[in-house]
Parts: sequence; structure tokens; C-alpha cells
Amino acid sequence: MQASRKSAGTSAAAPAGRPAGVVVGGGISGLIAARDLALAGFDVTVLEAAEDFGGCVGTHRVAGLDLDSGAESYATRSPAVPKLLEELGLQERIASPDPSGAWLQLGGPDPAKAAQRMPQTGLLGIPADPRADEIAQAIGRTGVARAALDRVLPMAPLLRREKVSLGEIVRSRMGEAVLKRLVTPVVGGVYSADPDVLDADSVAPGLRKAMAEHGSLGAAVGAMRRAAPAGSTVASLRGGMGTLTSTLVENLRELGATLLAGTPATGIERSGTGFTVTTDAGTQTADALVVAADGPAAVDVLTPAVPDLAAVRPGPGPGVALGTLVGDNPELDAAGDGSPGCP
Repeated sequence: MQASRKSAGTSAAAPAGRPAGVVVGGGISGLIAARDLALAGFDVTVLEAAEDFGGCVGTHRVAGLDLDSGAESYATRSPAVPKLLEELGLQERIASPDPSGAWLQLGGPDPAKAAQRMPQTGLLGIPADPRADEIAQAIGRTGVARAALDRVLPMAPLLRREKVSLGEIVRSRMGEAVLKRLVTPVVGGVYSADPDVLDADSVAPGLRKAMAEHGSLGAAVGAMRRAAPAGSTVASLRGGMGTLTSTLVENLRELGATLLAGTPATGIERSGTGFTVTTDAGTQTADALVVAADGPAAVDVLTPAVPDLAAVRPGPGPGVALGTLVGDNPELDAAGDGSPGCP
């Protein structure tokens, strides 16, 4: 997933008759944007600061195995990813997780109760029925009693507000035990963020509308799960999600795109009807420009061209650490507890 750099001091221009497109950022969103530009007839250059493409959808080698170094699956609620996989010829490699489900490792004095199977009828850890046996094991009888108030508490304030966090919805409707014991571990694993900083409408589209229609958070979750397509809500690729990145890179090269790893954009300026993008290796002229970088980096590189952006520069996102453990224990293969993921 690496690409060589152009020699320093050069200025690239598109072939005659073809508009130039420059994509700043070679993560998965940048690669997809580059592909869209290439298919639209642009001569595309992708500038990536790191030595590898793909960003949070990549591969690393541990104990002789090529493993995902970021996202290990994708949500199937939207047809966007399956459509892309079909276009790239990867549909035959789609794999679903083990239907037995995942487990939560919870703290507590009793080790026998520390491992809990994830509720099968929930949404991001929010239970449709907090009185179910597996929920009671996770949050205790006091937690169940508090969560049951969801059926009678007024919720007009949550529905009237323009924005509300997922954490606030769960805490106010079902209480702290559901939030901390069920929702926070799931959301942390999916989004690497605390539920209190995640906009509910972004991570759970339609949830507040369903709450208004069905009268409670639990009923809304149950209705949304019943309306979801049958089967798992996630899928992956045999060989790992990093396969998507390597296939996109190969496809872009086939489309004639130039991919420059280890080449960060150091400045962007308006140039006539387009832009001039500066790197340590030279400059790129662009009729179309896509900045597919994180918020702070995007503002920093765009500020010379759009000075007003400096006032809205966001802070850094939450730090994420990747831990990969490779074990050799054949007995676990036959245990049947939890989902081993996709091969």
C-alpha cells in the first residue's frame, strides 16, 4: 500500500484536455474520493503524509499474520459499502460474523459474572427490554428497576432540543448502570469515544424520531431492530478490511491516478479558478480539490486559502491505542463462546 514520491522541485499538471484533481489525505475516504474523481474524468493525484494508504482501514503483521490495524468490519445498515465492494469485485469475499454473538467483559467481585453475552435485541448496547435475564445479570436488580422507568418518564425535552448526546439520552431514560455497563463498552469499541460526546442523531439516526413514535427509548430500540434487515448488522472481508484499501489503491493506479505516500500537503492557495497545493516535493495545480484529513490538519492546510477557518479549528479527537493479541490455543476454536470475528 505504498507509492513512490515524485522527485523534489517538480510541478505537476494534468494532461491536455483533462481537469486535474488533487486529494489531500490518502485514508479510506480520500481514496474513495479520488476514485470518484478519476471515474469522472479527472487526472488525480493523492497526497498522503503517512507512508501507507488507508488510514483507519489498514493491515499490520503480528506473529507472521496479516491482521487489520483499524476497522475490522463495516455496518450493513447502508448499501454504500456493499455497493463499493461490488464495484471493486470484492463481493465474493464478504463474510459475516459468527451468529453466536459477542461478549462483554465487565468488572465486579464475582469473576463468574464478569463475562456477559451481549444483548441480542439492543442497539449500541441499549436494551430493548431492560428486564431480560441477560440485562439483569449485567446491571443488577437496582439497574433494572431504574431502567424500567424509561416506560413512564416524560421525554419531551430530549425531543425538542436540536442536539443531544447519546450518553444523555441513555442516562436520562435508563440510568447510569445501562450507560456504563452496556452502552459505554459497545460505543467505545465502535467509535473509540465516550457516549457523552457523540451526537445521538449522528450515531443512531432515527432513534429520537422512533422514541417520539413509540413512547420510550426501549420501545424505540425494539422497533428499530425489528425494522432492520435480517442478519448481522456488520460484515467484513475474508483477508481483512485492509483488503479494501489495497484493492482501492490498485484500482486507482489502473485508472491512471498518481498516489504519493510520505508527501504531506504543506499549503493550499487559490490559483485563478482552481488551487495550488504545495508539498516538500513541489506543487500541484488542481481544478478540483478534496481535503480528506482530520479536522485540525484540514483547517491548518486550508487557512491560507480560507482565512476564516482558523476561528473554528477543532481540537484533536480522542486518542486511540491499538492492542493486538495473537494466541495459539486450539481449545478456544471449539469453545463456541462468542464471535471469533471473520476469517
